[in-house]
Amino acid sequence: MGGAILIGVLIFLSLNKWKNDPLRVIWSDAEGYYMYLPGTFLYQFEDMPLRTPGWPKRGDKAFTKYSCGVAILQAPFFAAAHLYAMISSDEANGFSFPYGLAIIISAIFYALLGLLLLYKTLRSHYSRGPLIVSILLLGLGSNLYYYTIAESGMSHIYSFFLFCVIIFLTPYLYKNSNLKTFMLIGFVCGLTILVRPTNLIIGLWILFYNIDSIEALKGRINFFRGKMIYLVGAAAALALPWMPQILYWKYATGEWVAYSYGDEGFDFWNNPQMLQVLTHLENGLFLYSPLILIPVIGVLYGLEAKVKNSWLILVLLITATYIFGSWWDWNFGGAFGHRCYVEFYALLLGPLAWVVSEIGRSRFLISKIVFGLLSSLLVYYSLQMTYAYAPPWDGPDWTWHRLVDIIRSFF
Repeated sequence: MGGAILIGVLIFLSLNKWKNDPLRVIWSDAEGYYMYLPGTFLYQFEDMPLRTPGWPKRGDKAFTKYSCGVAILQAPFFAAAHLYAMISSDEANGFSFPYGLAIIISAIFYALLGLLLLYKTLRSHYSRGPLIVSILLLGLGSNLYYYTIAESGMSHIYSFFLFCVIIFLTPYLYKNSNLKTFMLIGFVCGLTILVRPTNLIIGLWILFYNIDSIEALKGRINFFRGKMIYLVGAAAALALPWMPQILYWKYATGEWVAYSYGDEGFDFWNNPQMLQVLTHLENGLFLYSPLILIPVIGVLYGLEAKVKNSWLILVLLITATYIFGSWWDWNFGGAFGHRCYVEFYALLLGPLAWVVSEIGRSRFLISKIVFGLLSSLLVYYSLQMTYAYAPPWDGPDWTWHRLVDIIRSFF
């Protein structure tokens, strides 16, 4: 019951954000992810009433460079929306009110389910209070909230959910090392990479989970050596969600495998803009979601305190930052904050809960008061920024002066 109420509240907040026009989530990149559904089941990609002007075509068919992982996760919600549209007065055309609402509901569903899985995973390490506080801080104090209620059709919430599933399943892989578990985690990995190919690096979490010594690493290598048949099953399961994508590439381009991004690539691979990604006026992570500094500090302190997997989280964050900073458009424009980190927040809930727990155990009341005031201020800042954001906050017209004026309006 509580979950249904929470979903209802978030739907209300999303519709309020978009002035009761959920179709605004079907636009630009989000439309590219979604269009597989109406394209496959209603139009065969021809003469679709696409909302984004100038959408590219291959011949007489609309073409999307984006992969179909998001559409696969949205499919049950699309089916429900289509059924409702057919029995109501709404147009059953894939682009009317019920379909936009379905995308919003799907993002909310996956965000909440992901947080629930993280809660269940971390509950054995942290008590309920610090965990709930950490979930609220992460959920409201970062652009995770924005990409749940506002840009619901973008890929990041779906990636976030799949990262949460992988984090949830990884301990079971080593406790219940059977073919079923290997194939399940292989399938989830395949879908995660299909949603965003750069998500491939989450595989490091599975491989090096709980490795804290050379002896543990040798044990892990021996573990996988003894599971070669299971690894073959996992590889087959990983390939399965890619079958629709391969079929689409063949249908749209004539090639079984296609690089659909044209001239876009990792132009800065030998000069990655890593500091810019974190701090730049155009979507710098810490500038627009400064609360994320708290779990990052938790990771660094966790190294000293020998908190399990702290080094692994740090490696994943550094690797992700290198990848984002290498992309030709390293600020990933038209975004609220650096959107590519949203999925990686799944890795940061643990360090955040560790910080909250340590503060809770402190003997000094002043440290609790300071942390409470600081975290409340950062949540307030993030929520104000969320509702102030009017894209795009980038380009030559976006200046420090404009940003400062917006921040002043909060107080």
